[in-house]
Amino acid sequence: MQKENSNLIRVIPMKEEFLGDKKMNDIIYGFLQTNSYLDNRKRYCWKNEVTAGKIIDYFKEQETESPVCERTIRNLLKLFIKINLLEEGELEGKKVYFLPDSSKPFVQIKTETLRFLVNTANTNVIKVYAYLKNKWENHVKYKFKENYRFSEVELLAAIGYKANSSDNYQMIKDILQCLQNNELIKVHKEYITTATGKLADYYEIDFVSEDYKHTLNSKAKQEDTCIAYPVAETVIYNYSDGFRF
Repeated sequence: MQKENSNLIRVIPMKEEFLGDKKMNDIIYGFLQTNSYLDNRKRYCWKNEVTAGKIIDYFKEQETESPVCERTIRNLLKLFIKINLLEEGELEGKKVYFLPDSSKPFVQIKTETLRFLVNTANTNVIKVYAYLKNKWENHVKYKFKENYRFSEVELLAAIGYKANSSDNYQMIKDILQCLQNNELIKVHKEYITTATGKLADYYEIDFVSEDYKHTLNSKAKQEDTCIAYPVAETVIYNYSDGFRF
């Protein structure tokens, strides 16, 4: 068996059971991906290297806090197995978790970018990045003339949250700000007037990057990385009733 020393790519699943479920923590799943290996094209983690206690210790070593407690991590591992993101097995007589291909559809993310987000970001940042990266790649692939437009309501729904509290809206704003600060996305904000005469706002993706801003220290605390760079705004008045948020 040959271990993968040059781990260039990892994946984040886009399946609804993961992306749209608040219980499915993207930081913990990202940790499993970044600490996995390849054997005959099957990705796996050594089970004794990714116990709940080992994961807690990892975040302590990074001088950050684990996004969830040890008990929740144990429950998450069970949930990942339940939705086929993990599969228990053996290699060389040792227990492993396989990360099966049944996690498709998925988004590919560079290993160093995913590791950076695991080490520095808050919960849901990886999910939002993966969601927007998927939308951007589809627009590039199919050569759509207009950039992809999205609203805060859409992102909340995509990651399993209701658009019914100011805290949830602020979470999305903070996530977009963090991704932009780290140069993983570039977005601008635009406004239209709807058929009812109300002014509505949405975001438009200008670019999604594979790489984070490398001038930052990947072990820095998040408060050191999230400097406020405002989202650019453009006002557009559009009286067409064909747009949907």
